[in-house]
Amino acid sequence: YLFIDEIDNGIHFSILDTIWKTILTLSKELNVQVFATTHSKECIESFNHAQLKISNTPSSYFEMVRGSKTGKLSMRALDSDQLDYELKHQGRYRGE
Repeated sequence: YLFIDEIDNGIHFSILDTIWKTILTLSKELNVQVFATTHSKECIESFNHAQLKISNTPSSYFEMVRGSKTGKLSMRALDSDQLDYELKHQGRYRGE
């Protein structure tokens, strides 16, 4: 396993696509599961671009969401197509 907190911290947004392609490719080659956190929309978009281009790499996007009525914290999982739709249609992601 590889855990990376705030993966985009200190990295210019223009190279995030390349970083995600490299991480996804190497994680598959080395059989390593990657857990990365971010609050950055650009980083989430780059992750999605990379996972769509490398279609043979299984990946998912998870977010923590607090219910507006109950206040309970829950997990929401989006596959690459769902995340792509949310990003393109300014849908709900990042727990917003």
